[in-house]
Amino acid sequence: MAEKRAKTVPAPQGGGYWIVWLDDIEEGNAKGNAALIGQTRGGLAQLIGNEYVEQFAAAARKAVKVKRNEAAIAALKAQLSGQATGGN
Repeated sequence: MAEKRAKTVPAPQGGGYWIVWLDDIEEGNAKGNAALIGQTRGGLAQLIGNEYVEQFAAAARKAVKVKRNEAAIAALKAQLSGQATGGN
């Protein structure tokens, strides 16, 4: 987001929108804050790991030409949620 600009941001749980104005950017220096640096590294590592997993799964689906069996998926969801009836 650029200085002296506004943008709309969705409020949580569909509660409307907020208008956010960025008045000023203040540069900081976290060089002496090892805890913050560690926390940031951990958060970024988790995000990057999740991104790799999503990309790998998408590539695998494409490579093996996955076809979804919607009826089987719905039946399994019903079974796992305890809504399945009849059968066994």
